[in-house]
Amino acid sequence: VEAPTPVSGASSYPPGEEPSDLRNLILDRKAIEMADDFHMGLSSWTSRKGGPDWRYDPTGFVIPRSLSIFKPSIEMKDYSMEFLTKIDLRAVSWVGRASDFSNYYVVKLVERAGGPLPKMTLVHYPVIAGRAGLRKEVRLPITVYKDTLYRVRMDIRGSNFAVWIQGALVDSWTED
Repeated sequence: VEAPTPVSGASSYPPGEEPSDLRNLILDRKAIEMADDFHMGLSSWTSRKGGPDWRYDPTGFVIPRSLSIFKPSIEMKDYSMEFLTKIDLRAVSWVGRASDFSNYYVVKLVERAGGPLPKMTLVHYPVIAGRAGLRKEVRLPITVYKDTLYRVRMDIRGSNFAVWIQGALVDSWTED
C-alpha cells in the first residue's frame, strides 16, 4: 500500500503540529518506569531523619514504620504506582504526590471489623503544610481476607485519583 501523496503546499500534519511540534507532544507524554524491589537496600528512599527506619521481614519484604518518600518520584505530578502489600495490624497506608514531608496525599486501607472476612474501608485525605485535611472514607466493594498479599494500584492524573485493589476499582475521587 502506498502512502497518499500530499497536495502541493499542503501539510499532512494539523496546523501548528508540524514534525518538530509533534515530537514535542510525544516527548511530553513519554512514560518513565521506576521500580524498587528493595533488594539493593533503601538508599532510594528518604525520611525526615535521612534514611527510612524500615526493616526487612524474613521473606525479604519491607516493613515500613514511618513516612518515607521514594526520591525519584518527588518531582512527578501525574503517575501510577503499584505495589504488593499485606495488612498485618488493622491497616496499611501509603502516600501519593509527596513534594516533601509536610505536603502529600494519604491513602489507607483500614480494617473496621475483624473476623475471617474483615470489613475494610479506604480512607484518604490531603496533608498540606503538615496539617491533615478532610478525611473521606468508603467501604470497599470487594471481599478481603486476612494474611493475603494484595496488589494495589493508584493513579494520579491532575486532580483525579483512583485506587485499584486486585485489579478492581475500589474508589476514585477528585481533590484540588
